[in-house]
Amino acid sequence: MRVAIAVGVMLAMPAAAWACPPFGDNGASPCTTESDEAIAHVRHAVETALVAAVTGTAVVDGGDGDGLIDASVAAGLRYSVRFGDLAAPTRELAVALGVNAHRFGGAVGATGLATHAEVQLGPAIVATGDDDNKRTNLAMFPRSFELVHDGELAALPSLSARLDLRRGLYSRERALLTTRLLRLEGEASQVRHDEAAGPGARGTRSTALDLVPLHAGVDATAQGGLRIASTLGGALFGVSGHRAEQGARFEALGAEHEDIQLPDRAVRAIDTFWWLRLEVTNPQTGTRYFAGVGTVIDLPHKDEVTRLLGREDRQLTVGGLGWWHDRAWGGVGWQYRREPYITMAGEVAIEDRMTAEVYHLGSVAQVARVFVALVGHQVGEIWQKERTVGLETDFSTRVRGVDLTIAFEGGRSLYGAIDDAAPALGYTGRFSLTAQYRKDTRWMR
Repeated sequence: MRVAIAVGVMLAMPAAAWACPPFGDNGASPCTTESDEAIAHVRHAVETALVAAVTGTAVVDGGDGDGLIDASVAAGLRYSVRFGDLAAPTRELAVALGVNAHRFGGAVGATGLATHAEVQLGPAIVATGDDDNKRTNLAMFPRSFELVHDGELAALPSLSARLDLRRGLYSRERALLTTRLLRLEGEASQVRHDEAAGPGARGTRSTALDLVPLHAGVDATAQGGLRIASTLGGALFGVSGHRAEQGARFEALGAEHEDIQLPDRAVRAIDTFWWLRLEVTNPQTGTRYFAGVGTVIDLPHKDEVTRLLGREDRQLTVGGLGWWHDRAWGGVGWQYRREPYITMAGEVAIEDRMTAEVYHLGSVAQVARVFVALVGHQVGEIWQKERTVGLETDFSTRVRGVDLTIAFEGGRSLYGAIDDAAPALGYTGRFSLTAQYRKDTRWMR
């Protein structure tokens, strides 16, 4: 199956951006419309990052030890340009590029590459903290979109990975385009209205309201064959939070269609209706949390699968719930999620996964995570279940500009060995030591 996504971006169309302070003394609205010709200022920003890291890993599998060395070097570049008044920009264009080259040695020898590319166009984020003079920026289709590509060459499944690939090297390429009919950028203060007001006096939460958000993507995985998954979906409305460390995204009343072409050219499809879904990142640990509920409309062998699951009504509900709670000493987080998918072998699978994390911040940061996953998959006429459980802990500190991390992960995993065989349950553990150096620069004009 050939998948093609054509996107016509009419950059020559005039775009409107509204900055809306309170009404004037004469009762008339001072809101003004700014077009390309009326732009008075342009501000450029360039950010670069260089990261060098070496990780040594000792693997224990069934009592036998093996070693794995992963040396890597990474570089990133981000360019952004804002249009409009310097204190109140109305539109923004950003481009980001990243590459991570690494070399495996020991149990497996390979040179791999991870790449990232991103293009964003839309109304500028509003974050003035001025509660007395709130304003908004607006952009309509097609002047608001994000196009993201992520690639992996010569990667290895993690110990906590779900049942899918063989226990060996794989490559993966993903592209995702998101847009909407209309995006309205604004901000909301985070303190009571009886406290101080004015520019910078209050904490602010930058928020974007989307009308009919849409997305389309392609996900290609290669491992002894090629699996291509194409996705098309949308929702009635959505909200995005721009606190950079959290990147919250909420959508309501959405639908998603996914076509999966397997290595043997057979095609499977999954259709899901989402009542609501929320994704947000814990800024302390980087863990992505999910909350939402949906119904699977179509799935290969759905009637047989729901019968094997004991659902007489033939309904299959998916989604999950999770959040974290910060405390003075650190915090805790928890999450449950159910997700259907199609494996590389063409099997229908449903995974129920429960995770929890505890973290302590300080000169030595400590994070501990535990997960329990139950995956059911159809093997012929049999619904087979596999249960995995794991523990991950790491301790991180900085010594003379170098970040040092000691980590352990282990438990009952499907990917305990690196032998290019089908995933199989076994007890395993990995100890690793990572040394990383990072250099960041920023230029603005």
